[in-house]
Amino acid sequence: MQGIPRGIRCAVYDKVVANPTITNIEEARTLYLESGTKAIIAFGGGTIVDMCKVLALDLPERSQMLFTGDAAPKKIRELIIIPTTCGTGSEVTNVTISELK
Repeated sequence: MQGIPRGIRCAVYDKVVANPTITNIEEARTLYLESGTKAIIAFGGGTIVDMCKVLALDLPERSQMLFTGDAAPKKIRELIIIPTTCGTGSEVTNVTISELK
């Protein structure tokens, strides 16, 4: 297996938990914005796919604003989904779930 080609930036958020909280989304958001990457790859199950759907949006100052209706969702980033489980169907919907804690 080859490594990542030179000049391609990537970042991995590996703190995903079942039923992600706004804190998890904010951590992933910060990592994404600081990394300078241009696309998002969701590799995993429903929770990971749900978090990455949020990251593909035009991110307001606080991600929670997307869930409360204070910011309109607008997809602006490329999102590639590689589902590794079946069950929730998260990879075929435009809905995401998060706990507002």
